[in-house]
Amino acid sequence: MAPACPQCASPDHAVPVPQILTDPSIAPDARAPLAPPPAPQQDPVRQSTAATVLFSIGGALGVLGLFTEIHNSSADLSGYSDAYRTGYAIGPFVLPVILLVIALVLRSRSLARGQQAAAQLTYGQQMRWQQLQRVWQSGWLCRGCGVTFFPLGAVGPDSDPSPAIAPGQYHLWVATAVDRSYA
Repeated sequence: MAPACPQCASPDHAVPVPQILTDPSIAPDARAPLAPPPAPQQDPVRQSTAATVLFSIGGALGVLGLFTEIHNSSADLSGYSDAYRTGYAIGPFVLPVILLVIALVLRSRSLARGQQAAAQLTYGQQMRWQQLQRVWQSGWLCRGCGVTFFPLGAVGPDSDPSPAIAPGQYHLWVATAVDRSYA
């Protein structure tokens, strides 16, 4: 049995809010303000600024080392030891490699922390969205007068019935009911 509308006191025109989404007798522009709450969207994980700076510096030093190697490739090192010649050849690339390794470590740690924080935030958002869905589904629309309402005990076991709510204010009432019952 449908609850009575608080404005016209008639239960004959009351329809659960989820049912109006598929009801062809209700105009689409009247259904739009009563659409279900949107599902939460996960924000992208931010990249580490320090890692980006180290990648840039390491890459620039690597390119500079490459140009140095090309420029000094004709240098005569025959009078020097093998260790010196090896150091002379790979020396320009040691610092860039170290910087790039540090940047990789920073980036992986930053991504791991960001993903963990996003997962915790997403869990909280998901719980709130489920609560919004539950309250949204408990509302009714009176097709006769065009108002929405929550009957006695719809939001919670001890919740009072709501007054007539304009469809444009329905989502505000849903959010307020969630905030009051789960604060």
